[in-house]
Amino acid sequence: MTTRTRTRCDRLGRRTPQLPARRAACRRSMPEFDDRLYIIVPEDGATAIDILDRSGTFISRFYTTDRLTTAETLLRDATGSPPRPSTAAAFATELLTTDDLAITSAEVCAWLLLRAIS
Repeated sequence: MTTRTRTRCDRLGRRTPQLPARRAACRRSMPEFDDRLYIIVPEDGATAIDILDRSGTFISRFYTTDRLTTAETLLRDATGSPPRPSTAAAFATELLTTDDLAITSAEVCAWLLLRAIS
């Protein structure tokens, strides 16, 4: 078995080329938005979204009327900007298939990144 020799990029400490994909614009650099937890439950004909921080402390609650609005709320909170209508519709179709759901902001950002690559 041959051993791998170091390449010039390894010696210079350069990173390997990245995929030509748009990065998900999530608020990862702000500590107050790190790893939020979204708990989605139906409540009196609407959907309640409870937002908790990393330690489990309650931050806020939103009420939405349908899955598309729920998707828009989650994407807006995780990224800090309003999502495109097609992105929100795809998120609602792919991830909001059950009435009860718990998802983190990191998982929302991971979904956005995978959608940008594919």
